[in-house]
Amino acid sequence: MIYMVEIDFDSAEHFADWNAWYNGNLPLIVTVPGVETAQRLEAIAPRAPRYLAIYTITDPHVFESEAYLDIGGGGKASSKWKDF
Repeated sequence: MIYMVEIDFDSAEHFADWNAWYNGNLPLIVTVPGVETAQRLEAIAPRAPRYLAIYTITDPHVFESEAYLDIGGGGKASSKWKDF
């Protein structure tokens, strides 16, 4: 199963922190049993959304798992970036 998330983040002031957080978050996500791959793509031309994250999921129940929720899955880990 492919799970995709569109992300639009344009806060110049927080851009470096956002990218550092996201680049650290992707390797963490693939440690969760049931998540096989994780990658983030950036649009090459100005458009919304700017980013697309793609995950390969091998277990459809991964989003309910303790391992996924413990690393901030379900939007908890990324919620701090929604204010920018």
